[in-house]
Amino acid sequence: MGFLDVLLGRGQGIRCPKCNSRIALELDKCPGCGEELDKLFVIKCPSCGERQPVKSRICAKCGHSFEPPVEYRCPRCGFKAGYTMTQCPSCGTRFM
Repeated sequence: MGFLDVLLGRGQGIRCPKCNSRIALELDKCPGCGEELDKLFVIKCPSCGERQPVKSRICAKCGHSFEPPVEYRCPRCGFKAGYTMTQCPSCGTRFM
């Protein structure tokens, strides 16, 4: 599951801005009006500003990744923590 899937609530669905129907992200089209999701929902690349379909994993123009890092460093002690961790195993700092 990618970062955008988590952000948009995969499995819970979203509302179509055109007809207000509920859409599961597993679908490619709105069940209410038939509009393609890639046309309805776009994101702006933070690197170059190019508009991309919401399901994009990388920017087609500049290659910027929309996926979260696999690991990051604890802001308190610098320990390499996994992306899914909620607490640093080294110092105990809680992550948001």
